[in-house]
Amino acid sequence: MIRERRLLRLKRFDVLEAELLIRGRRIKKPYIRNNNCVEILAVTGKGKILLERSYRPDVNSFVYEIPAGTLEKGEDPRRGAIRELEEETGYVADKMQFLFAGYPMLGYIDCNSHFFLATGLRKMSQRLENDEDIVVSEFTPEEVLRMYKSGKIKDLNVLPALYHYLYVTKKGRRVTPYIAP
Repeated sequence: MIRERRLLRLKRFDVLEAELLIRGRRIKKPYIRNNNCVEILAVTGKGKILLERSYRPDVNSFVYEIPAGTLEKGEDPRRGAIRELEEETGYVADKMQFLFAGYPMLGYIDCNSHFFLATGLRKMSQRLENDEDIVVSEFTPEEVLRMYKSGKIKDLNVLPALYHYLYVTKKGRRVTPYIAP
């Protein structure tokens, strides 16, 4: 990278433009810089998955998604997952297990998403932020897969979290997680 400049600063992210030298040419590429994120697959004692339904103005629709959120500056991902789960769903987990991490939109945003499995759930009360209106419901894994297949679930983060739970964690297989720098 030759240099980068901020085009826009907002509460949750910055829009930057990187100037690069690619094959001898100067190229400008915009991207979003954001704090890292957490995604939580919360599973009840009866094996049901918690999904949130909320309005998302970026797609002008109500959507189902797993609990998620942006980490505070310098916040440990596990602590962020615990905080986001309680704030958004009103549940506290006895166990918050790291599943995997990665970049869901390379080339557009630098957010590294850390996925967790929350179990041993106890209901407390939601602590929603001013801009949140979230309804939490429970679904079987089969219902979640049907909702995804039918297009009812559009959040692509649901599928890898559910897959990891069903085919890696639940089956007892161990996968060495890659933790991105």
